[in-house]
Amino acid sequence: MPGDLILGADPGDRTALLAEYAQWSNAFSSIYSTGIPIYPVRGNHETYGDDTNGTDYLSVFGASVPSNGPAGEVGLTYSFAHNNALFIGLDQYKNPNQVNQVWLDSQLASNRYTHTFVFGHEPAVQVDEAECLAINTTARDLFLKSITEAECRMYLCAHDHFYDRALLMPKNGINIMQVVSGAGGAPFETNWDGIYGQNFGEQAMGSNCYYNVGTNGYVLVTVSNFNVRLEWKGSTDLTTWTTYDTYSYQVTNPAIRNPTDFDGDGKSDLTVYHDGYWSIYSLANGLILYNDGVVGGPGWTPVPGDYDGDGKSDLTVYHDGYWSIYSLANGLILYNEGVWGGPGWVPVQ
Repeated sequence: MPGDLILGADPGDRTALLAEYAQWSNAFSSIYSTGIPIYPVRGNHETYGDDTNGTDYLSVFGASVPSNGPAGEVGLTYSFAHNNALFIGLDQYKNPNQVNQVWLDSQLASNRYTHTFVFGHEPAVQVDEAECLAINTTARDLFLKSITEAECRMYLCAHDHFYDRALLMPKNGINIMQVVSGAGGAPFETNWDGIYGQNFGEQAMGSNCYYNVGTNGYVLVTVSNFNVRLEWKGSTDLTTWTTYDTYSYQVTNPAIRNPTDFDGDGKSDLTVYHDGYWSIYSLANGLILYNDGVVGGPGWTPVPGDYDGDGKSDLTVYHDGYWSIYSLANGLILYNEGVWGGPGWVPVQ
């Protein structure tokens, strides 16, 4: 959730602030009761009435989010993984209008997941409100450079009180989709003229794909293997929900790019095979197998590839139409079966 969960309170009025959080928690009690995790970041409204450390915010959400954030931002900035995707939530108020770039760089450098999603509160390129990451242009440009070069395809945010999806064109030439999901219940901002970056001379950095004001809604992102589909679902009566906007993309299977990438880091590994025995060494992550992983034998041909779609190559051998496939992540897939081919047939690599 990209922030502005509550309205906020006057400075020092903790009673009112905590009452708003209690109201929010009650509204989401059905979600909490099912065990579905909720991962928020602060918006500017969460800072109203709280101290600079977000003490009251953390009293509500700090224990339920990962504690792997940087010093001074634990519970505010964090990352977590689910299946083949990495999610990075960024606080932008400990240091106003910017992210902890050093910590973010470390997360991206160690990322081995197929998909990367980054979310925060403020748009990277101004939509309506001038308060956004563009206030610190140099830091913002570095932020966009880092996530786009890490193959993040969507930046999810809020702040403006409507829904907007725009294609951003950062200075490094790698485009990214900016999705503003701010139509969760606050009064709508109806005066935006459709021009991006107006206060910063950055009109050319954003190209509108879809804009909706006056309809409450939420964003649903579905990840299916290498495919991602975004849907914005809206309702005028909070009973009937309609999909108003969609956006889809597909990432390239890293094991197709590098058929000897056994650890999913996007790089080929040093791999040798002899009579069913494998030795694999990753230059990035060290030893994976040493004279081990008995898959194959004399006369069998190694044909590594990603046969289970997990983004990592599998130990695979072929002989006269018979296949054996072993996934280092998921175990045995085929053993001396799956007759496809025959004597004289050559497996295509």
